[in-house]
Amino acid sequence: LALVLILKGTFGQSNNMLENNGGHFRFGNIRWRRLSGNNVEFTLETSWRRDFGSTYWQGRGPDGLAITGDIIALNGRQWPILQFGDDVMMAGEYLKLTVEAYSLVENWVFGTSVIVHKYSALNNRGLPWIVRFTGCCKISPVNDLDSKDMPWDISCLVDLSLQEMSPRIMAVPLYSIPNTNISRVRWEREDNAEFPLTTVSFYVPAFHPGGRQRVKMDFANHVTTLSGTVTPIDSSIDSDTGGVSLHFPAVAFAESAQSDWSLPGVRPLGMFYFIKVNASISGATVQCDFMMRIELLTMPLPYILFGAAALLGNLPDTASSTVDFKSLRLPAERPRFFPIESYQAYTGFPLSYTVSAYVPAVGFGDAARNVGFGTQGVPRQALLSAVRGTNPAAMDFVWTPCYDQIGQQITCYEAVESGTNASVPECVNVYVDPDPLPLFHVAIDQTMGDPFGSLQHNMSGMEMVIVTLGALKVYTVTGYDINCQDSLQISIEGNLPPGAVLGAQQATLNPAYDSRCLSPSANNAVNRSLTWLAPPNFGGNISTICFSVTDECGGCTCAGGRNTTVQCVVFKVVKCRYSVGNEHQVPKMLVHMMCWCSQLQAVIINDFKE
Repeated sequence: LALVLILKGTFGQSNNMLENNGGHFRFGNIRWRRLSGNNVEFTLETSWRRDFGSTYWQGRGPDGLAITGDIIALNGRQWPILQFGDDVMMAGEYLKLTVEAYSLVENWVFGTSVIVHKYSALNNRGLPWIVRFTGCCKISPVNDLDSKDMPWDISCLVDLSLQEMSPRIMAVPLYSIPNTNISRVRWEREDNAEFPLTTVSFYVPAFHPGGRQRVKMDFANHVTTLSGTVTPIDSSIDSDTGGVSLHFPAVAFAESAQSDWSLPGVRPLGMFYFIKVNASISGATVQCDFMMRIELLTMPLPYILFGAAALLGNLPDTASSTVDFKSLRLPAERPRFFPIESYQAYTGFPLSYTVSAYVPAVGFGDAARNVGFGTQGVPRQALLSAVRGTNPAAMDFVWTPCYDQIGQQITCYEAVESGTNASVPECVNVYVDPDPLPLFHVAIDQTMGDPFGSLQHNMSGMEMVIVTLGALKVYTVTGYDINCQDSLQISIEGNLPPGAVLGAQQATLNPAYDSRCLSPSANNAVNRSLTWLAPPNFGGNISTICFSVTDECGGCTCAGGRNTTVQCVVFKVVKCRYSVGNEHQVPKMLVHMMCWCSQLQAVIINDFKE
């Protein structure tokens, strides 16, 4: 009875508002984050068949259907329901989708639903809250038994005593795998009979936005295929990178490769497979249900240049060295793609890279094939440039992370041909840390005319710098920042002793410079020299001089903060570089100090006391 009352109060609609004109669900991805107290914000990313015949799916498009910016009420053969795990649920007209992208040719819409829910406790009596997004039905042209016109069910776990936010799975709604580049292996049965296997591979990365926690990936369901009886597909997923490998038996591949040549103008496309994966950390698990398709094409698919998919055998053998990329103005460094490489960014300072795409020409007239980009997971306030070129093409990514974006971010790119072919996605992994404090490197201690050269000091405050009366002391300090985009300024805290002068600041090589510094600023490492000719009456003086190095606060409302590091150094003034007592013989001391008498013009010993 309680359940009936809850449903009645939640739906607020009659059953005749349900729509039943075929499957329409294509993709679902869920994540959450804590706002304050026990308030949790859930984000649903979903994709649907655009021409689903619901009156609630109408939009501003010329065909009367939804386009970017429209808000539609989720509907279906069964109610799309979001259950929070505490006897509260949302359904029907209360679940709204804001359309963020759509395709007329491929007949889909993609968008986001954001829902805030307040829990009565941090968890469900020591166990996580179990949140489920369910409804019916998945699209029809699917070749796995568990999904064809079947309900969808995507869940996540919420335990606010352990986590402030969930992992995020960075999947694209559809992974298009070209049949022309997939690898073939042999599979031996127990009866020693051999059957060919077709292997396809791709990455489904996941990350924890709030930090560098390890996210574990695994399958949420077994991948099967329709072949009279259900045929299992040998599948594996790398728990760290989300690298998925599917090994299709010959019969399964033949069925997946079905194409309809009877319809004019229809490309021969393989059947879809739904694949559901989990991403887990302690206290938080999320799921994503997406599609994969082997495309039967006589022409090669477009691809992202220099990407990691080549390692999985999904790219042509050669990346067309004859293509002219000069007009694209590509930077000298190639982009760093997941999972092989990553970028390090700091709050308040820009990170930039360039993604380029190409679609090979294989016949007369193919040069007219144009390529652009599809994106997933572009962070807030990041900028994407206008696309340069048509084939090949390039696009710049520029992002200045704000302070509330500390953690990790993965952005994925697809090369999309004008004829709607899409590449295997390539993803870029970025770690964002607070802007670090500037640091002092070792200082160089020189006394002009000293035959023993210079000394090095670590500026720890434990070492004492000796200044000799009558000799010019030059003490050079170097400041640097491991954030190579930063600019530094070296100054003196307080007053200098009489005769001391701080020279002009100069840029120098960063001692921490490595491959993370893509285009370091001119002043990410600087030095200044303190020169001091101590006055004659300063013998025995001890002075503490404090050096400071200050960085810039960066953009995004000074997200980096203005950081200062201060290091104080003790300087002691002595009358002579060396002292000789009454019990010592001067010639022997000169030999000990490697100074020959023929070089000695005058030896003046006024006082043996410092």
